[in-house]
Amino acid sequence: MGNVAPSRSAQSLSAALLEDVDALAAGMAARVRDQESAYDDPGMVAPGEVERVCRENLELVLGELAGLHAPDPSAARDVGRRRAEQGLPIEVVLHAFRVGTRYLWEVLVDRADAETRSDLLVSAADIWAVSDRLALDVTTSYRAAADAKARVDRQVREAVLDSLLLGGADQGPMWDSAQLLRLPQEGRFVVVAAECPSPGQEAVPSAEAWLRERGLASAWRLSAGLQEGVVALRSRFDERALAGAIAAVARAAGLLVE
Repeated sequence: MGNVAPSRSAQSLSAALLEDVDALAAGMAARVRDQESAYDDPGMVAPGEVERVCRENLELVLGELAGLHAPDPSAARDVGRRRAEQGLPIEVVLHAFRVGTRYLWEVLVDRADAETRSDLLVSAADIWAVSDRLALDVTTSYRAAADAKARVDRQVREAVLDSLLLGGADQGPMWDSAQLLRLPQEGRFVVVAAECPSPGQEAVPSAEAWLRERGLASAWRLSAGLQEGVVALRSRFDERALAGAIAAVARAAGLLVE
């Protein structure tokens, strides 16, 4: 988007606000936590991280509005990467950005005198453009990190499932395997093998998602000739019911549930 060009009074106000950046960061963090519950969960976002990120964003935005530095997308990209690794949905991340931007705009208007407030209205598009660019940088890095994480998770799950299907694991690693495969650690499990209609083509399309809709946790792998899975049964969904349900949607000529 390039550099923004706010008025001189907006630049002066932004520079003055930088001197109070710690208090502003605390206020912005409180607003974000209040309006986006995921940021108030220490299990999702570490204590103190919200304040630190708010401070970084304030320094970026106010510094650019004050004309003190050129745009630097690296901090925003780091935020996007961390949020993807933490598993926060991108919608939550962008909502937090909008909440923070709204907070900053309110502070700018509140701290401005009458003349500067008029200039702010003229410069509003420039001011919001800085936040929009940061949000775009966050989104780009988030998606790249999320794609990389998904690839690694898929590779790990396939390796764990291979080990589980081949057998030989003792109880401790089996519990770890269940957690990695997002399967319950207790219950009845069956192995399903379905013949692929052609090499690499799923015999049971989107099997994991399809079974999840029916309340069954499962994990699957696909080879050239077979699609194999481990399914956690429920009391009212036994082997016979599972075999019938899968057979109704499978493209396979051969199906084995045991």
